[in-house]
Amino acid sequence: MKKFLFIQAIIALLLVSCSKQNPLSPEYNNPPQKFTITMLEREADTQELEWTEAVDPEGDAVSYSIELDGKILFKNLPNRKYILTSLLPDKTYTGRIIASDKKGLSVSQSFNIEVYQGQILMGTGYYSLGLMGLTNTGTISWRVGEYARSVPAVSGDVIFSGQEKVYAIKAKTGDVLWTNDLVQKENAAVLYAQNKVFITSEKKISALSAATGATLWSIPLQTTVNPSISKNILYISYREHLYAIDVNTGAIKWDFIAPASLGMAVAKDGTLYVLSAAYYQIDGEGYMYALDANTGTLKWRSKFSGQISLTTAPFVGSPVLYGNKVYFVSHNDKGYDGQFRYVYAMDAATGTVVWKKTVALVVPASGLIVDESGIYLSASSLMKLDRVTGNVIWSIEGNFMNELVLTGDKIYVSTGSASLSLNVFDAGTGNRIGNQIRSTFPYGGSPVVLKSGKAYYPPSSGMNTVN
Repeated sequence: MKKFLFIQAIIALLLVSCSKQNPLSPEYNNPPQKFTITMLEREADTQELEWTEAVDPEGDAVSYSIELDGKILFKNLPNRKYILTSLLPDKTYTGRIIASDKKGLSVSQSFNIEVYQGQILMGTGYYSLGLMGLTNTGTISWRVGEYARSVPAVSGDVIFSGQEKVYAIKAKTGDVLWTNDLVQKENAAVLYAQNKVFITSEKKISALSAATGATLWSIPLQTTVNPSISKNILYISYREHLYAIDVNTGAIKWDFIAPASLGMAVAKDGTLYVLSAAYYQIDGEGYMYALDANTGTLKWRSKFSGQISLTTAPFVGSPVLYGNKVYFVSHNDKGYDGQFRYVYAMDAATGTVVWKKTVALVVPASGLIVDESGIYLSASSLMKLDRVTGNVIWSIEGNFMNELVLTGDKIYVSTGSASLSLNVFDAGTGNRIGNQIRSTFPYGGSPVVLKSGKAYYPPSSGMNTVN
């Protein structure tokens, strides 16, 4: 027994000695190194992410997980590019990508997903480049047709455009759903209402099926300005005539005749408002007419100073209704000459001028857009006026030669002439937001902005009148 214990003691001493001479080295492990995330295209319900490799110091394989608003959505992703789906367009998200090695050590990088800013539709005017769909960063997603001089109309995810023919286009992809050969490179105005597409072309007005493009009715009638629509009536101005047309049959309900050419009519609460020059020659006067929208009977007529342009710039001379006021912009008393224009606010019930303001606009390239906080217009300057007083809230000098579009808190407007740059401004402050949205193509029109399931149009579009 003693011999056995002695042997055990010797073995123990040998083991301790060996342990001291050759201690076991601990195995060290470091987490993967830091990486960066690039936010790619944001669509209404998706966000594409891409990130650089998170290199592991020990050379271990690295897998990735995605966390969104505190919840792990995906684990062990082998690739470094992913598209998040089922997002809400008006919601912001916070998240992070987690890079982990096989031993469980990890490093993470945070990201933010902003509210979807929408899609932008741009025509190219006389240039044979058609209608283009742009992302909110200015990337051209698709291009359809030729000579897109008019403002398109939108219903849901379908765009209706009058070019060398009438197109129905899928908004996201640019796929053509149907065409109709009514239009032949004319400045064709397009309206959508009640599952119909209304188009002016080749000295006639036509109604098409929005589903198939088939012609429902067509009447021989010209127009000098863009048509408008309210309830079941389509309003068409041709020179001194204003026609009311049944949208279902094409029958003319009534014809109002003024002393001179009429502009685009706008209806609200059963009253139709339309502007006219006093005479064909420029004499520095114009009229606002208020008509019964159903019968065409004159309710009142109000005379004002300042020439109305109806043919060369039809959106100057289109009234805007907001609250109990009607707003519009005119040339000065000398017509097209001079370095200023007039902006008016009239009482919608009586035609009484509430205020008249002189603004420094050399070229009246845009009509008005009005919201609760003010009045927006653009030409040689982009400006915002107080809706109650007409005083200038802010003004920005620049070559703003096309119509603006207001999308709640943002203004989209292009600058230049032959080759345009699209700009975005804060509607409250007038400050520019981000960089200019540019393209290599020459634009000839004004944008339509698609955002959160809604289309926002420039002032000249009759889609602003649909109710």
